[in-house]
Amino acid sequence: MTETKTKAVEDDSWLADQRAVDQDTVEELAIQYPFAQWVNGKPTMEPLGNSDVRYTGGWFTKADQYEAEKLPGWTRGTLQHDNGSKTEGFFRRDLDVIMIHMRQRWEVGPREGRTYFPWDQYDSAVALGKAINTHPSGRTQLLCLVRGLESLGPIILTLSGNASKAITNPRGGVRADFNTCVIQPANALAHKAGIAGRWPYRAFWVSIGPARTGEGEEEVPFFTKARQTTDAAMITLPVALGLPHKPTDADIRARYVGESLLGQGNTLYDEAKLWARTWDTIEARPEPEGERIANGEYAYGEDGVSEEIPF
Repeated sequence: MTETKTKAVEDDSWLADQRAVDQDTVEELAIQYPFAQWVNGKPTMEPLGNSDVRYTGGWFTKADQYEAEKLPGWTRGTLQHDNGSKTEGFFRRDLDVIMIHMRQRWEVGPREGRTYFPWDQYDSAVALGKAINTHPSGRTQLLCLVRGLESLGPIILTLSGNASKAITNPRGGVRADFNTCVIQPANALAHKAGIAGRWPYRAFWVSIGPARTGEGEEEVPFFTKARQTTDAAMITLPVALGLPHKPTDADIRARYVGESLLGQGNTLYDEAKLWARTWDTIEARPEPEGERIANGEYAYGEDGVSEEIPF
């Protein structure tokens, strides 16, 4: 008995060697999530009608990530790229989402061999851009729960260039409008009720889809220039839909996700902290295509500036 016990102690003694490991050097792997990307609409696709994302703009996700029956409200279709290749997937114009996390980075150079920089290294991105006669492009990714797909878990919404700016712009961007029209009034209601603290974005639904004008049968996509040149492409940008400028208490309450989904969002927020931080320390280097796709991007761009998605 004594010999067996002594051997067990000796066999487990290696565990104590962990004390010599610098915990800051231990590898961490961020969770991988399925993703959907923003697709810019095109005026030349008007014959397809207002129900087709290739005209209006909207969201696209690759078919191999889901089974069709698990995506109610999405339309199966084919996205054709400028190199002649095609991707099978699913389209949807508008999404109701719970925003859990956001991350951003700068990208410089052509699609193949693109170099990435953390968001706080804009000057370095600009310097490289000048050296190769191009401009940095921002990329934004939102980790969200999508209404109707909550059981599938979080989905990454990925956008670049003008579409990325339309999400993050502090003046009129999706998140800024959401903060003004939902979060601030919700905080005021809580304070009025004697409840301290603030609401997180993940406590309320927001609908994100392409800009449009008119209503009902008169509704048409609103196109804007990708850049200020005469030959610039006309694209549709994502906006926060249906936000009243003077919301009532009922308006705010209607957007509340409920106790269960808020609890789920809180858990996901904690689980995805590493995912959200991953780009903060990325090395400025070209990233292989396989790694790029694994990080929640397609092997083609979606930015109307580069015109990498001709329909």
